[in-house]
Amino acid sequence: MKKVHTKFTSLLLVLSLFFASFFSTISTSLPVFADPIPSNATPSTNPDQTTPDNPSGDQGTNTQDPNATNSNPGATTPGTTNTTDGSTSTDATSSDNQEPVTCTSQIGAVGWIICPTTGLLAKGIDALYGVIENLLSVKPLEMGRNSPVYQVWAYMRNLANICFIIFLLVIIYSQITGLGINNYGIKKSLPRLIITAIIVNFSFLFCAIAVDISNIIGNGLKDLLAGIADNAISTGTIDPSKNTGFYALFTTIAAGGIGATILLAFPGGPLGLLLAIIPIIIGGIISVVIGLLVLGLRQALVVFLVAISPVAFVLYILPNTEKHFQKWKNYFAQMLFFYPMFSMLFGVTKLASMIFITSATTPFGIIIGVAIQVLPLFLAANLMQLSGTALGGISSKLNGLGNKASVGVAKSIAPMQALNRQKAIENAMKRKRALNLLPWYWGGAMAANSALMQHHFEDELKTRDDTLRRYRDEDLEAQRRGARILYRDKNGRAVYDKRVYGKEGDLERTTDFVDPKNKVMEYTYQNRVAKLAADAQHIKTEDALGNMSDYLEAYNKGKNPFLEQLAKNQTENFLTLKTAESSKRRNDYNANKFYADTVRNAARMDSNDIPLDAKEFEKYVSAGAGADAWYVNDGKLSQEKADSRFIALHMVAADAVDTYEAERRNNVNRLTTYMDKMVTLDANKLYRRMFEHNNIDGIVAGNNVLSRRGDYDKITESLIEYMNNGSFKLGDDATNALALNLMGMKDAAPSLGRFGKFINMETWRYTNGERKTAEVNVKQYVTGKVDGEEDYTTKINLATSLEGTSFAKIDRTATNVLDLMINTYDDEKGTTRAKVLDAIRPQLISAFPVLPSGGEQIVNLTSFLTGLSKKQLNGGKITASNIESIAEERKNNKDFKAKSDTAVKEIKNYLDGLTAKNVSDVKSDVLNGILTQLIASNYELDPNELVGLSEEEKQNKKATAFDAAQKKAKEIIVDTLKKGKNEPIETLANPNTSLFDNMKGALKVIIKDAVETERSKQIEAQKAAEKAAEDKLNQSSGKSDNK
Repeated sequence: MKKVHTKFTSLLLVLSLFFASFFSTISTSLPVFADPIPSNATPSTNPDQTTPDNPSGDQGTNTQDPNATNSNPGATTPGTTNTTDGSTSTDATSSDNQEPVTCTSQIGAVGWIICPTTGLLAKGIDALYGVIENLLSVKPLEMGRNSPVYQVWAYMRNLANICFIIFLLVIIYSQITGLGINNYGIKKSLPRLIITAIIVNFSFLFCAIAVDISNIIGNGLKDLLAGIADNAISTGTIDPSKNTGFYALFTTIAAGGIGATILLAFPGGPLGLLLAIIPIIIGGIISVVIGLLVLGLRQALVVFLVAISPVAFVLYILPNTEKHFQKWKNYFAQMLFFYPMFSMLFGVTKLASMIFITSATTPFGIIIGVAIQVLPLFLAANLMQLSGTALGGISSKLNGLGNKASVGVAKSIAPMQALNRQKAIENAMKRKRALNLLPWYWGGAMAANSALMQHHFEDELKTRDDTLRRYRDEDLEAQRRGARILYRDKNGRAVYDKRVYGKEGDLERTTDFVDPKNKVMEYTYQNRVAKLAADAQHIKTEDALGNMSDYLEAYNKGKNPFLEQLAKNQTENFLTLKTAESSKRRNDYNANKFYADTVRNAARMDSNDIPLDAKEFEKYVSAGAGADAWYVNDGKLSQEKADSRFIALHMVAADAVDTYEAERRNNVNRLTTYMDKMVTLDANKLYRRMFEHNNIDGIVAGNNVLSRRGDYDKITESLIEYMNNGSFKLGDDATNALALNLMGMKDAAPSLGRFGKFINMETWRYTNGERKTAEVNVKQYVTGKVDGEEDYTTKINLATSLEGTSFAKIDRTATNVLDLMINTYDDEKGTTRAKVLDAIRPQLISAFPVLPSGGEQIVNLTSFLTGLSKKQLNGGKITASNIESIAEERKNNKDFKAKSDTAVKEIKNYLDGLTAKNVSDVKSDVLNGILTQLIASNYELDPNELVGLSEEEKQNKKATAFDAAQKKAKEIIVDTLKKGKNEPIETLANPNTSLFDNMKGALKVIIKDAVETERSKQIEAQKAAEKAAEDKLNQSSGKSDNK
């Protein structure tokens, strides 16, 4: 009965598609279903009556002889009326004046898919009835050699007769010998043997008669019920125009407006309807195929049972085999009984269906009739199963397979149905509400409203459930801290139990910590304590496992060799892991560098913003710029889109370079940290190796480390040595990175900082074509010339770049850098040094007063000004022996003498540029260096004059020469200051200022006489001026008195 229920469910699903047509007919006229033939017309034979000869049930074309006489003169042709004179006139409703009502015309736009699909289904159902009728009737059995069934039966009969002979021999043997079957058994079996032997030889005839009786009864029942219908039609009780064929019924229902109603019933429209009926159609087809298969198997089983009937009758003889005969008999009887039983069901349902359909005045009645008529198709296999035949098990298995196939089809189409329904809901939600009131939008609108209500219900349920959960969580958290919630107000706010624990004046202090002994608080805190303990042990365990070697060494050395070996393995694995990570980092860095170089080269453009390599630009830049670069800049782009496109294209290269540069900066930082842990000797050695291998990251890292240690001179030495080999080229990443790094040294080592600026400026000139040589080095910076380009002069050089550069924050080796650059590339005349000193003189004058006395900065800067080494400066002390040594070197070393002479000139220039304030601020470090150089330059003592003199006489001679040179040096200082362009002596001598009076140090002593002399002159001049003014005033007064 469960299978029957499944089939009824499929049937009801089919009928539900047509049920809504009842509502659509409210607005349609019933004459669509009226009899098109007048009531006085003579009924003709129903051409749609289904017979075995016309299995399709389709209405055939009625061809008549145009000269034939109408057998019923009183009858009129549909669409015409008889006039009083017997002529025929055309009715106003003739088909010539009115378009016939069709399925497509009634359903409308979806008729192209609905009408052919369901129409084809209806025709198929009509054809199935003829097929089923042919399968129900078993073909009469023929006796003769031409009948295959008879021939098989004959073989079975002969086999049965042999069995009879064997059985008779057994009986005779038993009777003679007394062995085997006893007399009672012989008496009991012998009658059966005789009867069976007779029946076996006539079994084919008996079976053929049984088959004929089944056919006669089945056909008789069918003809009886069909005769009732024919009699009703012939007597005019039933209208023959209401064809009961499925195709005719479909066109009637479709013409009644079912198409529009179907659209209302399925929010997905035609596609939704089609997706809905496909599983039902396939399920019905599978059920019908199974039914047909079962009926076909019945035909085969009947023939098979007839063929083996002789053997079956033989089995009747013995008691032990009689049960097999009974099974054969039951199967054969059930197979033959099925035809009359199905004919009864088939005929009754068809007659009942015809009654419902022909008497229906609405599509609903027609649908009921269709349901009754379709019922046997769904019950054929189940009827066989219910009859308990041998095919029942086969039918059950086939139904199971059919149900699985139907479910599989339904599942495969379910996603499409759901998607179609969602689209209909989405469209309904996008439309205005007023449009959803239109009938053809009702299905989608109702589905959308249902989905919205369902969503609201689910959201409310979810929200309320979450609110309750929050309430429970709040209550639990309160209990965990010893608080207690008494109740909640109408807004859901918790009201806590409060306890007064003190007063502050008139103010009571309360707390909600009222129950510290509650169970929740106890187990919560117990869990917290346990968790902390477990976490602590976990950390200790991880620490021990991560450092197992040390752990075993400290606590259990030699006690567990297995763990010690595992610890060694862990160390090896750890090192392997770190090695692999390092390798991956390096590979990633190189990959990012390669990508950045590729994209940056692809992004290069000429002066007209046209890519130099259009193919590479499109491949790597445009393709990576996203949607903003999809627009073609053909001159018609809006400014906003053009701007977005421009930025997007350049951001591709910027992102690539930034990724690479970020990794490069990380590398520099790592190398900086690595080299920072080395002593200066090792760090400088590794730094020079970085130059040898052209590793700019290591070079920058070395610059960072050495600059922090103040070793700018070591940086300069490496730059001078390694840049001369041409490894640094303008425009390269390495050169640009070096320039950027050097520019950060502009305060501590101005010459190196300006060298970085020099590289940037020359890069610009190289890229725009002004400069041809790509190689850059320190020599070009110092001299301003490029080898191979005689007419080319660099934008700046060492001297011009230092103009205006402050030396107030220089590092201790900054002047060493200057000396290195100048001494390496200066000519014999010291031209470069002179130019540099001229350029930095104002900065020297400003820097000396602010540099700390005794510091390396002021000492080195003094050394640079005076041309003396730190050793020759002698710590700022002027001694005869040191002066004698310097003077001796001047005589023996031409280069030093030239440098010393240049220094004397620069000292005079320096003094010449001082103001009175600068003179007052001169520190002893600078003054002693100047005096040392000037004294040594004016020290005159011929060694020949010392020959033959005693030691005392020699010392006296040297002392005399030293004093003379010292006096000369002081005179040079005084004379230079007197003649200085800023007239510092005159300013210092001004009696109205105390600048000179506040001076301290040796310089005040040196210039004291000159200042006082100048001051006396200024005082005398001032007195003379005052006296002259007074005399002039007196003269003017005397003249007035005389008058």
